Amino acid sequence: MIKMFFFKLILKFLLCSNFLFSAYLKNIPVELIQPDGSKINCLTSGDEFYNYLHDKNDFTIIQSSEDGYYYYAVKSNNTLIPSFYRVNSVNPQDVGLDSGQRISLSEYKLKKQVYLENVEYRDAPTLGTVNNLNVFIRFDGEEEFPNSRAYYDVPFNNPDGPSMLHYFEEVSYNLLTVNTFHFPQCDFSTNISYQDEYPRDYYKPYNEITNPIGYQNDNQSRSREHILLKNAIEFIADEVPEDLDIDSDNDGYVDNVTFLVRGIPGAWADLLWPHRWALYSEEAYINGLRVYDYNLNLEQGGYFTVGTLCHEFFHSLGAPDLYHYWDDISPVAVGGWDVMDASSDIPQSMSAYMKYRYTEWITDLPIISIGGTYEINPLSNPFNNIYRINSSLSNEYFVLEYRVKEGIYEINTPGGDDGLLIYRVNDSFNGNGNGPPDELYLYRPNGTINSNGSFAGAPFSSSLGRTQFNDGTNPNCFLTDGSEGGINISNISDSNEVMSFDLVNLILLANIEGLTFDLDQDGVANPGEEILYDISVSNLSNGINAQNIIASITSSNEGVSIINPVIDFGNINFNNQEESSLIINLEDNIIGNVNFEVLIDAQYTENNQIISYNEIFDFNVEVTLNQSGFPYSTLNEVRSSPIISDLDLDGNFELIFGDHFGSIHAINYSGESVFSDVFPINTDGQIWASPAMADIDNDGFHDIILCSKDKNLYAIDKNGLKFIFETNTQLIGTPTICNLDNDDELEIIISGYSNNQQNIFALNHDGTIVESFNFSSTEKNKSGFSAADFNGNNLDDIVFGTDSKNLYLVYDNGDIADGFPFESDGRFRISPIIIEYLNEKLIVAPSENNTLYVLSQDGSLLFDVIFSNKITTSPSILNYNNSTIIFVGLSDGSIFGIDLFGNIVYEYNLDGGIVGSIMFSDFDNDFIPDLIASTDIGKIYLLNIDGVTFQNFPIIFEFPNSSSPLVFDLDQDLDLEIIGGTSNSVYAIDYKSTGRSDNYWNLFKGNNARNGYYYSTCNYGDLDQNNVINILDAISLVNIIIGNNNLNDYELCQIDLNDDGNVNVLDIIIITNIILE
Repeated sequence: MIKMFFFKLILKFLLCSNFLFSAYLKNIPVELIQPDGSKINCLTSGDEFYNYLHDKNDFTIIQSSEDGYYYYAVKSNNTLIPSFYRVNSVNPQDVGLDSGQRISLSEYKLKKQVYLENVEYRDAPTLGTVNNLNVFIRFDGEEEFPNSRAYYDVPFNNPDGPSMLHYFEEVSYNLLTVNTFHFPQCDFSTNISYQDEYPRDYYKPYNEITNPIGYQNDNQSRSREHILLKNAIEFIADEVPEDLDIDSDNDGYVDNVTFLVRGIPGAWADLLWPHRWALYSEEAYINGLRVYDYNLNLEQGGYFTVGTLCHEFFHSLGAPDLYHYWDDISPVAVGGWDVMDASSDIPQSMSAYMKYRYTEWITDLPIISIGGTYEINPLSNPFNNIYRINSSLSNEYFVLEYRVKEGIYEINTPGGDDGLLIYRVNDSFNGNGNGPPDELYLYRPNGTINSNGSFAGAPFSSSLGRTQFNDGTNPNCFLTDGSEGGINISNISDSNEVMSFDLVNLILLANIEGLTFDLDQDGVANPGEEILYDISVSNLSNGINAQNIIASITSSNEGVSIINPVIDFGNINFNNQEESSLIINLEDNIIGNVNFEVLIDAQYTENNQIISYNEIFDFNVEVTLNQSGFPYSTLNEVRSSPIISDLDLDGNFELIFGDHFGSIHAINYSGESVFSDVFPINTDGQIWASPAMADIDNDGFHDIILCSKDKNLYAIDKNGLKFIFETNTQLIGTPTICNLDNDDELEIIISGYSNNQQNIFALNHDGTIVESFNFSSTEKNKSGFSAADFNGNNLDDIVFGTDSKNLYLVYDNGDIADGFPFESDGRFRISPIIIEYLNEKLIVAPSENNTLYVLSQDGSLLFDVIFSNKITTSPSILNYNNSTIIFVGLSDGSIFGIDLFGNIVYEYNLDGGIVGSIMFSDFDNDFIPDLIASTDIGKIYLLNIDGVTFQNFPIIFEFPNSSSPLVFDLDQDLDLEIIGGTSNSVYAIDYKSTGRSDNYWNLFKGNNARNGYYYSTCNYGDLDQNNVINILDAISLVNIIIGNNNLNDYELCQIDLNDDGNVNVLDIIIITNIILE
């Protein structure tokens, strides 16, 4: 007890200027009033250092100092400013705004520093009785608190709980009583509060339009708050009985004061936010004792709960926060297992460690180091309820406690299980507010330095199947820096009245890693292969040798055969490792994670006793169709459908794409970055567009054209940037390369997506404007263009749709074609395509009204197809079975194939909304087309034309697909790869069979120029559509002539080989000669 007393005195001295006590609230509903009287329902989140307004999708909202309206926020030079868009005037995502905009970390730290200047906190005693004073406050013009004093007293003083009084009696093992006395005094059937002379707006931020009486800086905010509280104290001071002990530790200060303020937490940067602070700039006294430390609470907004009161009062006892003030990306440290991290309305207990370090309720932390069996009581028992096990680092160690879901409070811990909890302590820190690094971290399944894992799964017990904790388990005992913790706890018992566990000082670590052999030698374990992996056993013990080590390997996956399931590793001395090979056969249908269980049996000697050791390690080996080196991680979304180029003509292909961070990448078939002197090229905006490619200047090398939301177009070749074309509009549509004039070089068409700006540009190969293209438009074009020669002058004309619900055909000179624009009742936001069929050009355009329009080149509607869900893909084309078929995908996972007469001839239903565009190739070389589609839930489908899914498909990725797929033989091994983007990577699926993609619609917009143009040939003489003219085609022709069948235009084109308009014996002679030749 004496040790603990001096420890707390020293702790107060060391930490008085570093304890930051924060009340972090999330998603508190707020109603804002615009200057015109319109209402905004939004949310507010944050702590006393920084709080902010936002909508339900986390788009930040700020108030303009110029007109007083609330706007969506954007960042300019790392400072939040109003955008052009008032709240609720637009969908912020549609206009390209970014969610989650916050002040910088440095600005946050500065705010916190200013807030804490000159503050020295004093902790209330943790033993005996603390008489807390609670003062009710309202503002000028406000009515009295709506409920009786008895209502507000319950969360403080209910003797049977839940209440602050009852809670601290229970968690302190009846060593601390916290009584609360309310002021101004009144009968409990009514309520009275101190009413300030100023209205609430006086304590809100200044705005010239909407709140001219508000505070204008931090000093004024602090001064107004402290004067308010001083006045409230002086108003009630005479009512506090002199015989009421409000300084139980005799330090001359009131132990604790809480203020309960009428209303809800305020909006942007409002001082009316729940917090603990100190009344250091004003002096107020009660019975000769100075009021200094205080808690300010709000009476509404879901904040006035027993959980909040207990969290804040534990601050008053000296405990720090265990949640992160700023870093909301790193894993949560303790979660719902401690009231100082994530408290529910009815709080759970603080952890045993927090009781030990910050109170006098647990005074001993026994250290165990010798191997053996140990018992531990539940945390609710005041004795034998905590252990410490040291790590190799002097300031980091492990703490064990036993938690049982019982009573009013502990029933609120995560999940539904009792068991042993294991924490990591780094006592170089005080709390987790500035973390990571953290003072206290709870181990839980799948919890790592980068991942939260499952707090509900944190308990260990034999009934839960979680009986071990070491460097090889999940979770493993990693330290703050991610290094191995080096402890081994095993044989954890069931959760009975007392739990037990073994501390084992022999530490063996089994590992399966390093694919050393696979049949096709691509370094990837594929279905149907025999593979070899390295398997190793390491002795990580401190001075303990292991003997007679046997590894027994099994797999629960059917179709996996282990050739050598038992491996003898012999003896391994400490700090040594032995390796062997594991031989595995995989059947053709095996894909995904294959589980292996490695049972290690061994013996070791400790304290002159021979002890048996056994431990089970679980491993997953990925069996995949991924191309070696893929997925290629970008850590952000890739909407850009990649393009394939041989930039330097060395015979090897490069994969080129842009990402959401604005970088343009080039990688090779192994997922390695190439042309490092050129790529990545960093733009200043997100890239939504797909790259287009052609040799636009006839220098013999490919040129890559890509647009960015930074309003610039980038032209790139093997040597780097050729030019940048700057605009005043966001460029998110895919560029199109075409021929607009009579010179030898090619031109580029790009589209813009900003309001009231020129949104169409035609560029020469050198980035100058095409003077002959006399067309301008301020209509927003999200998806780009298609191009083909409509007027027969051997120059390309362009087709595009706009957000203004117009579909245009514009000739190469800039004239709008007769019959256009075609008007719809839905926006055209998906790229149209052009089909040339029997010398007639057709325009195929999806609209947001769920309709697919097919127009003739004069603007007349040939047919439309109305679907029940939104079309989400640019159309793609398949020529098969004597028919040209248009394919589109929908948001509900449907795919439809429509012939050129408007008939639905194919229909498929997949899982998830279809992304990008449907692709076609022949993956198994059977001369029958196969269909590729990606969905927004991370699935890649490969189907034959009859809708039968290929073996091992769909391939499922962890993240949603975000770009159109591409099919190509990237590594030139005669099989095809499916390539595309997800929300954090680029994938390449290597289908292990000879296939071909030539003459198929196998990439976005149909070709590298991204012109969306498809010329439908009728394959003269190839009646069975197998790309070979043989005797079977001649027999089919004879049967057609004999049968005098009714033929459609396409079939007539195929068999009228001399183009004389008749099908007769002359056509038979021609096809016979073709076969003979």
